[in-house]
Formats: sequence, structure tokens, C-alpha cells
Amino acid sequence: MLALRVAIVLLLSPLMVALRAQTPDTATLQGSVVDATQVVISGARIVLANELTGSIRQAVSDGAGRFSVVCLPVAGRYSVSATK
Repeated sequence: MLALRVAIVLLLSPLMVALRAQTPDTATLQGSVVDATQVVISGARIVLANELTGSIRQAVSDGAGRFSVVCLPVAGRYSVSATK
């Protein structure tokens, strides 16, 4: 199994701000998956688990290693893992 390091940046996009009246308590998680030598990992499976609710969200990194998960509830603490 390839050890992966996930570089994650929590960003609230302008679109999410514009939709605030409709989705007041959500956020977008965007990031990149790279290995220990900073080589991009495409096709990595990203799993986000909300430790408060137990809900699971998944994404797959694209050809540039990027992924995005939208409409995440802000409440709670998340664990993030990536596998290939």
C-alpha cells in the first residue's frame, strides 16, 4: 500500500458565500493528494468521516491529484484518509 500524504485546505468559495442563505452551515473541502516526494497521486480515494454524526463522504482525486467535497456540514470534527 502506497503511503499518501493529503494536503488539505479548507476553503469557503465565493459561490458558497453567495448560497449562504440556502445552506448556512456548510463548507467545501478542497485539497491535493501527493506522495512523500511530492508526486501527484491521481485516482486516490478520499474518505471524510464526520466523527460527530458518523456520516461518510467520498471523493476521487483527478489527474492533477485534486479533489473537492462540497456541502459539508460545518458542525463536527472530520477525519480524512486517502488510499490508492
